[in-house]
Amino acid sequence: MGQTPARERATTRRPKARFVRATTKFVLTDSIKAAPAKRNTAVLGEISQVQEWIVRFRFLDPIIVDAHNRAIAGFDRLVGARLMAVAEVPIFVVRGLSSVQRFLLWEFDRRRGPVH
Repeated sequence: MGQTPARERATTRRPKARFVRATTKFVLTDSIKAAPAKRNTAVLGEISQVQEWIVRFRFLDPIIVDAHNRAIAGFDRLVGARLMAVAEVPIFVVRGLSSVQRFLLWEFDRRRGPVH
């Protein structure tokens, strides 16, 4: 069978993946700022589902925030925690995202649904 010569294989390189820097930690619920109003799509019916999920499993998915503690994804989890008077929540801090990447991250989280 036709194998690719070693010289040709060496010249066909894949572009390097660019990873976003991120850290996970616990912060006070009140220290997280809400995202812009047009993105806050939490509905009370969904919030009650999220609250049940938090009681049952705690937080399986952290709230994703930027370097300035603004919620990018997980706003429904944040609202549910605030309504339940949860003092601290896990956050995943991401840095270096473009506005398109932020939107895609928010959209992915929104499409997964309120309970995941």
